[in-house]
Amino acid sequence: MALIGALLITRQPEGVVWKVYGGWGNIVASAAVVLVVAYSTAWQRRNNKFRGRNAQVISRIDKALHCFERGYFDPEGGALFPDEWLEYGRKGTTLRGRLFGVNYVSATFLLGILALIMIWVP
Repeated sequence: MALIGALLITRQPEGVVWKVYGGWGNIVASAAVVLVVAYSTAWQRRNNKFRGRNAQVISRIDKALHCFERGYFDPEGGALFPDEWLEYGRKGTTLRGRLFGVNYVSATFLLGILALIMIWVP
């Protein structure tokens, strides 16, 4: 975000540090952006995996406590929790699903693409 802001408020040819190094400066700046985006995406996927595993454990505990069973707690035949909650934590764990969904990974990826474009386009 800071890189994008700096590129927006400075005059490109004279204000950006790596422009004096020419193409090599652009390559190094691009490599830095790619590394930060890759690290951030890996970190977010790791946290998402832990969150999904935690949700699966909670779902199993809720199932053992009969929270999804119709009529167990409610005499009118309803369950405490909706059936969709049984699948929580099992969907959207692929990288492709994370990149093309609405989440932090896709936002990080799009910001990285924008930064790369701003580095290379004068």
